[in-house]
Amino acid sequence: MEDYIIKAAHYVALLAEAVAILIILLGIIKSIIYYLSSPLPFNFVPERFLVLRMQLGGALSLSLEFLIGADILKTAVSPSWTEIGMLGAIVVIRTVINYFLTEELRPEFEKVQSK
Repeated sequence: MEDYIIKAAHYVALLAEAVAILIILLGIIKSIIYYLSSPLPFNFVPERFLVLRMQLGGALSLSLEFLIGADILKTAVSPSWTEIGMLGAIVVIRTVINYFLTEELRPEFEKVQSK
C-alpha cells in the first residue's frame, strides 16, 4: 500500500510540474499574441503595457504555486533531513519571488480595476 501512495505522490508531483510549465507556456504565448495584436510594437500605450505585464506576471505567479506544491509532494513521500532543508530553501525562495512579483503587480492591477 505504501508503494502505491509513493507512486501516486510522484505522479501527482509530475502532473503539477507539467501544469506549471503549461501555465508559463500559455502565459508567454498569450502575452506575445496580445503584444503583436496591439499598437505596442509601434506606439507605446502604457495601459496596454500594464495589462500585458499583469497577464504574464499572473501566469508566473500561478506556476510558482504549482511548483511549490510539487516540491512538497516529492519531499513528503521520502523525507530526509537534506531533502527537508532543500525543500525549505526552495519554498522560501519561490515564496519570496512570488510575494515581490505580486507586490509589483498590485498597483498596476488596481489601476486597471479602477477604470
